[in-house]
Amino acid sequence: AALAAANGSGRVADAQGRVVGPYARRLAAELKIRAKEGTPSATASATAGATASPTSTAGMARDRLVLTRQAGWPRFFVVAGSAPGRPTPVVRVLVSPTARDPYGVWAEPVLLPGASLPGVPAAAQGAEVLTADATGLVATPEQVAKGYADVLTNSTKSASSKLFAPDEFRRQVSSRVAEDRRGVAAVGSVTSTHTLLPDGLLAFRSADGGAVVVAAVEQKYTVTVKAGAGSVRVDDRLEALGGRRSYAKKLERTSVEVVVLTVPPAGGGLVRVVAASKDDVAVSGS
Repeated sequence: AALAAANGSGRVADAQGRVVGPYARRLAAELKIRAKEGTPSATASATAGATASPTSTAGMARDRLVLTRQAGWPRFFVVAGSAPGRPTPVVRVLVSPTARDPYGVWAEPVLLPGASLPGVPAAAQGAEVLTADATGLVATPEQVAKGYADVLTNSTKSASSKLFAPDEFRRQVSSRVAEDRRGVAAVGSVTSTHTLLPDGLLAFRSADGGAVVVAAVEQKYTVTVKAGAGSVRVDDRLEALGGRRSYAKKLERTSVEVVVLTVPPAGGGLVRVVAASKDDVAVSGS
C-alpha cells in the first residue's frame, strides 16, 4: 500500500521507508520523469524495460528465498523469482537499515539469460552474512565489488579484469559508451567512470563455500562539448531529469547500477555476474 501511495502521489516519502538505498534513487527519478511526461513510462535499463513500481513481495513467485543470519543492523534478505508484469525474473534485495526501520526494496536487478543464484543454506539456518574483507574466496567481497566497477570503467585494461568472466551487462555498458563516443566525436568527448557507492555492498556465503556479492555502483558519464562546435541533444527521459533538451558546454549524467555476482571459494574459477540493472537518476549541465 505504501508503494502504491508513492506511485500515486509522485512522492518517494509516501513509500514510508518501503524503498531504500539505490532503489529509492531509482524511484525518485522515475517519478520525476512521469511528472514531466504526464504519463507512466518504463524505466530505462541495460537489461530490461521494467517499471520502477515494485510489486509486493507477496506478489512474486518465490523461486528462491534467501534469508540471512545476522545479529545487528542493517539486515537484508533476497527474493528471486518472476513478478507480475515482468518478462524476466528479478532478484529483489530488501534491507532494514536500523532496528526501527521496516524492510524496504533496496534493489531489483534482473537475472541475466541462463543465470541463477547458487545454492544457499536452508532458510531455517540462514546464510552467513560476510564482511567486506571476508576471506576464503578468490577475492574479498570488497575487492570483487570495486574490481568490477573498475572493469566497467577500464575494460580489459583494468588490473581486475582477469578476475571476472565475460558478461552481457558489461558488454552492453561498454558498447553504449563506445557508440556514444563515436556519435559525439565531431562536437566533443565522452568520459565514463564507475565507483562503488558508500553502503553499496552486501554479501553472504553460498552453500559451496563461495559467496554472493550484491554491489551498487554509480556511473558518472560526462560529455564535454568543444567550444563553438555545437551541442548535444538528449531524449525525453533525460530532458525530464535535467530540465533541458540540449547542452552546449557539458552534460553530466548519473546512473545507478546494481550487480549480483557469484564468487568461488579460494582456488576456484572466475567471478560471474548473474543479475544486473542500470537506471538514470540525475542529469545536469549547461
